[in-house]
Amino acid sequence: MKNAYSCLLAICFCVLSLIASARAQEASQPGQVSSDSARSRDHDGLGLFDTDAPLELTLKADLKALLKDRGENRSYHSATLAYFAEDSATVSLDLKAKTRGIFRRKFGNCDVPPLMLNFKKKQVERTLFENQDKLKLVTHCRNRQKTYEQYLLQEYLAYRVYNLLTDKSLRVRLVRMTYQDSTGKRDPFTEFAFLLEDEEAMAKRNKGIIVDTQGKTVQQLWIDAEHMVLAAVYQYMIGNTDWSLPGLHNIELIQVEGISDPIAVPYDFDFAGVVNAHYAIPAAQVSIKTVRERIYRGFCRPEADLMSILARFNQQREAIYALYQNNSFLDQKQIKSTLKYFDEFYEIINDPKRVKRAILDACRKD
Repeated sequence: MKNAYSCLLAICFCVLSLIASARAQEASQPGQVSSDSARSRDHDGLGLFDTDAPLELTLKADLKALLKDRGENRSYHSATLAYFAEDSATVSLDLKAKTRGIFRRKFGNCDVPPLMLNFKKKQVERTLFENQDKLKLVTHCRNRQKTYEQYLLQEYLAYRVYNLLTDKSLRVRLVRMTYQDSTGKRDPFTEFAFLLEDEEAMAKRNKGIIVDTQGKTVQQLWIDAEHMVLAAVYQYMIGNTDWSLPGLHNIELIQVEGISDPIAVPYDFDFAGVVNAHYAIPAAQVSIKTVRERIYRGFCRPEADLMSILARFNQQREAIYALYQNNSFLDQKQIKSTLKYFDEFYEIINDPKRVKRAILDACRKD
């Protein structure tokens, strides 16, 4: 009896050892976390874009192959993305990455161009990236250059400003990204970046879908007036002319429940005056000389529609300023300059004569 009992204990010990070994092995594989509790907290906690806390990530790939693939026929490259769960367990996800963008993708403009991260749907279940498919990563552009870091933070905050004005906007998450070369030929480096919400996910969040225009020129009368004026005034506020409604340049259209006309959603603000990148220039169609000058590019709408939107900007002024005042990564000089730039905007929209001259008389009639 005693021998049988000892044998049973030995069997139990072996089974428990095998389970522990299997869990340890599972945790070391991409797409897995090292504990059930971490999986549960990742799944039940805040979503990827539900907090503004910076996220620590590590992207591992053959960096030379990935970052030099910038032509028109770019390929996806194998990579892994890792982060720490709430209990410090490591979550590692297999994915594919490729370079993207227009200006920042060109050779000579950026050391690290923007990237598209393409996740495996089954791997992201019960992780921070659950329900994510493809995500744009806006990068720091040039390594170890403080100026470019400030450009990135300014663009990130530009998205946050629009989030305060409407839910029909693309959300962002600030990231401290460590880039690790899988070949071991270059040392790891860490820079700021931010993740940009997928357009279809944004539309779904607002109970809508992306509008497919099938290459047609978009007419102003197709677009919901409220959100079109909102987007145009916002672009005026941040000093951005790098957008076009007819060509849907840096504009996405979504159709949502309860609103008959499509809604315009702006994105891509690195050429905005508020960012003030040294490489940024105004759109060729406008007469201003620098991006810090403002020119209204919205279509003409009834004055009552405009005044309602300007009131929304006034209501959110304190919250907008707080985004910059409370950001510990932006230089104090940048904060001061930005708030002064916004002060000029608010002086204009609260002066009826200047509103008439700068917006009502300057709006596009065709």
